Amino acid sequence: MTTETAGNSPTPILDLLKPLPKPDAERFTGRFALPFLTAVAFVVFTGNLSFLMVLFGFLLVNFLVITVHEFGHLIAGRIVGLPFVGVTIGPFVTKFRSGKWDLKLRPRVSGGLAFMGLARIRRVRRRLIILVAGGPASSLLFGFGALFGGEVARARYDSPWSTFFEFFGVFSVFIGFLALLPIRSGRYAGDGMQLRALLFSKSDAKQMIASHALASLKDYGLFPPDYFRRWWRMASAETPVQHTHFHADWLEYENAKESQVAAECLERCLADSAILDHEGRSKLIVEAAVFTACWREDNAKAKGWSDRSLAVRQLRPLDRIRIEIALFYSSGHFDEALASLARGLLMIRSAPVSNERSRCETAWEVWRQQIEQRIPATVASSTSSLANRH
Repeated sequence: MTTETAGNSPTPILDLLKPLPKPDAERFTGRFALPFLTAVAFVVFTGNLSFLMVLFGFLLVNFLVITVHEFGHLIAGRIVGLPFVGVTIGPFVTKFRSGKWDLKLRPRVSGGLAFMGLARIRRVRRRLIILVAGGPASSLLFGFGALFGGEVARARYDSPWSTFFEFFGVFSVFIGFLALLPIRSGRYAGDGMQLRALLFSKSDAKQMIASHALASLKDYGLFPPDYFRRWWRMASAETPVQHTHFHADWLEYENAKESQVAAECLERCLADSAILDHEGRSKLIVEAAVFTACWREDNAKAKGWSDRSLAVRQLRPLDRIRIEIALFYSSGHFDEALASLARGLLMIRSAPVSNERSRCETAWEVWRQQIEQRIPATVASSTSSLANRH
């Protein structure tokens, strides 16, 4: 498929003309690596190989400064009772999911992020303030400590380590003060911008708290808690800290009455999917498969999205059934679609009673009526009776 064809489509990702954007953790930016490698190449070209020690020493210091900063966030978060989720330091990514450690590399040599969960919804604003402030505080504390230690070592010992400690101290203090400025780091709000929002803006703080809570909400049953949608609306608020319109676009997609409007909203969600974690991207892929099958009735594209979903691990059982129904529907196998839908309704009705369960059950009943309108009345009647019995 040509670039021109993709350019003519208002929804090129949904139409499988353009790939999904890579997750931020897997995307190579080159903002640090390219200048560093250019400097290394220049030093090698000029023959001043001894200067490579300075460059690689800076690389080590940069890694240590990032480590101190991110562990400052993690330690502060643990002090206020936030559970560890993961940490990214340079090329190393460590996450703790479902009682298992996940270690991998990413194509970056600089930068870092700390991920903390939310075990209970209580005093969240105060705890987030401490979590965010932990990074700059750690950088400043260790930076000034290294500067003092370096000066003491220089006065008492003739060792090159004093220079290393002083360099680390200066760089760590610089990063600590830089982190307190209200600026962005890429698409993400820096520590200073987040602190200003949490301390001085109730609306910005509510949006941050809701976003953090949604990102932490993983271990639930078939349906999320009833307050999930209220949080989602809060997270969709437009604030200076907000770095994505994903929440707002998803709400617009759910409320869309026309196919084209829904497609454009879903396209924006797909284009913004680089910010999502593994679970969020898998749900989005499932939704794309269901939409192309049931709204557009395009079996070929639905199968394309379905193939992508099969590569996703830990896909929820109800999402697997949704894809089954969508593929049966788009290929004209309506009786099989209704049989799968009956299994899904049985699963839904086995869950504890909640507003989310009721909302989902109503949506599936509407879906069943949509399918029944496409098949002969005799088949629809018998399959509907089967679903009602369940």
